[in-house]
Amino acid sequence: MLAAGYSRSVRWVRFTVVAPAGEWWLDVMPPYLDDLRLYSPAPGRPGEFTERRAGDRLPFAGREVPYRGFVFRLLQPDEGPVTHYLRLETSSSSILVPRLYSAEGFLAAIASDYGLQLATLGALVVVIVLNAVAWYWLRDTLALWFLAFIGALSLNVAGNSDIPAQFLFATTPRACDHWTTLASLAAIAAGNAFYKRLFAVDRRRPVLHRIYVAMQVAPLVAMPAAFAGYYPEAMRLLLPAVIAMNVIGLALAAQQWRQRRPGAGLVLLAVVISFGGLAAYVLVLLGAYTSHDVLLYGLQLTSLGSILALHVALGARSRAQRDERLRLDYLAHHDPLTQLPNRTLFFDRVSQAIARSRRQRTPFALLLIDLDRFKPVNDAWGHPAGDLVLKEVARRLGDAVRDSDTVGRIGGDEFVALLPDIVNAAAAERVARKMRRAVAEPIVADGHTVLIDCSIGIALYPEHGHDEVSLVNNADRAMYDAKREAAGSVRTFRPPQPITAGAPP
Repeated sequence: MLAAGYSRSVRWVRFTVVAPAGEWWLDVMPPYLDDLRLYSPAPGRPGEFTERRAGDRLPFAGREVPYRGFVFRLLQPDEGPVTHYLRLETSSSSILVPRLYSAEGFLAAIASDYGLQLATLGALVVVIVLNAVAWYWLRDTLALWFLAFIGALSLNVAGNSDIPAQFLFATTPRACDHWTTLASLAAIAAGNAFYKRLFAVDRRRPVLHRIYVAMQVAPLVAMPAAFAGYYPEAMRLLLPAVIAMNVIGLALAAQQWRQRRPGAGLVLLAVVISFGGLAAYVLVLLGAYTSHDVLLYGLQLTSLGSILALHVALGARSRAQRDERLRLDYLAHHDPLTQLPNRTLFFDRVSQAIARSRRQRTPFALLLIDLDRFKPVNDAWGHPAGDLVLKEVARRLGDAVRDSDTVGRIGGDEFVALLPDIVNAAAAERVARKMRRAVAEPIVADGHTVLIDCSIGIALYPEHGHDEVSLVNNADRAMYDAKREAAGSVRTFRPPQPITAGAPP
């Protein structure tokens, strides 16, 4: 194989075939070579050669064999050695990977080759669809940049698999001549934009921020150079920067992993895969060692491995963010001591109950519960004992009502209950007395036996109010009437009787 890196020089490769007589198939890869010419001995004309041309600047439809590589049929007259010459002129990387097959061996080889290409592109398309759906629902900027990165990388993989020439531009090669070069530059730009956001590199880290911004812009600036035929020169400048960015990404991924960020281990794995694949490709490109597989399949396998790892990592990150949002939402709407709905959540449910009852013309009951003889508990044994009492009261109140009812805590020793579908005051009072009896049972807190009670005021919708404020005020009046009557009483709101004319004062 020839691995001469990014060079504009014309390269010649001489090779000799020693094989049994018959037809042999020479496959020359990669598929983005511009101008490839094979010179073979002319039959019956010693010292003369025939020229056959190939390359991605010629129509795919005119190739000897319709395959993503450039295939030449070689006639081996006998078992003696036959020398051929390959001439390469290209505006991309000067790489030649020639492989010789029998006709049967070639068909078997391309079957596995196309299988790998289709599996890689299929997996990338699935990841694109899944992340597009995730972005549609979450509107996460990072997911959008990940989509851009996967899209550019998929176009690059498609170019290296010669998909455009085979299925899109079989008769118009000029349309796909620059496909791979432009897609590779777009993938570098989109990849740096994505990793910049993944690693939270912003203006608070000015040096890193400037580096990442420069690496987003530089590949885009290099695109006109690729159109002008100066892609090798552009890549000779960009490749060391790309390697440096992989090293920086490796350090940032390791830092997030040490900080135990969600999905950080998979992000680190993705960066390691990407860096390992790039390092292997560069070493082969520089001729440090020879590997057909790295040049032919390294991009596909590296892209697939890193993208799958990043996809799973972003899923873990999204789940962690969702769980954190749920946790914060729970803390914002629940009492931290008793875990009951707090004032905000409870009265939101009251508003919902009012709206539902208006539609369905069904009543409900609102109960205000105030503990009696609770203050001496804090005074005698301290707030830790009082907190234990409040938690036990909350548990007992919850056990005393139905699953469809809501019990909340809105103050120090004030609780509330929402009882939907309560038909009359008698039904509400039965529930309230059950709650009072549960609270009145002895409570053991911090080694002390505590005896407390509660007074409960009841307001019914719509009889005692058509809105949240009037219901709460009337239940509060009923609760204070219960306290004045006797500790541990239950009272339903009674509207004040109008004073009739002529009645004694």
